[in-house]
Amino acid sequence: MKNSVSELEQAVSGLGKRVVEPENRISTVNDSNIHRYRLLSYLHRRDRRLEDRCQNLEHFMRRNNLQIYGVPENAAGGTLSAGSKAFSRTCLNSRSISHYN
Repeated sequence: MKNSVSELEQAVSGLGKRVVEPENRISTVNDSNIHRYRLLSYLHRRDRRLEDRCQNLEHFMRRNNLQIYGVPENAAGGTLSAGSKAFSRTCLNSRSISHYN
């Protein structure tokens, strides 16, 4: 009887060792997955910020390129600035525009 009890104890301790190793592996995999998840979420946030910056830069660049329709190219003395002044005076009926020169 003592032999069978000692054999059972040895078998149980052997099984315990077999369980510890997979648990360590699972723990290591979980830790690396947590690290990868944090890295991925950081990269997603960074990507969104960079996309927003690109969008803002594109919108800013477009703001500096105004297109004025209805002003002939050779209007009011042949320069674009003179033509745009004449066009704005006629559209806005304002004489204060000439003060901004």
